[in-house]
Amino acid sequence: MAVVTLAELLGQPDAQEQLRRSVASGRYANAYLFHGPPGVGKGTAALAFARAILCEPRGVGAPADQLEGHTDVNPPAVAGDACGACGACHKTAALQHPDLKFLFPVSGEEKELEKTIVETLESWRQDPLFVFTYD
Repeated sequence: MAVVTLAELLGQPDAQEQLRRSVASGRYANAYLFHGPPGVGKGTAALAFARAILCEPRGVGAPADQLEGHTDVNPPAVAGDACGACGACHKTAALQHPDLKFLFPVSGEEKELEKTIVETLESWRQDPLFVFTYD
């Protein structure tokens, strides 16, 4: 399964830079709005941002003392991005990190709700460029 990092976002240089600066500084707004038409990469960008935030060494921009004890970490080439090698990065790649939460609208019968959520998350696991749509 491919995992998209902030450095790999396509066609979003301003958003990419702003999100990386937030991660590198460790200062976050209380909310972020990813908006635009379907297929522009809102979900991909939001997941890449979450991965960078949850990365244990907090990206290559972290001070050296924060990286101590992370011998299994290969810091990324770009400051403020996910390393891709720590335990948190492996969990977020599988969408299994306990601090990674998904909130999205669902439609249909309540009896199908559990199935809909599982199918949507599995689609995202299989395709990092998955476009979530609903009626």
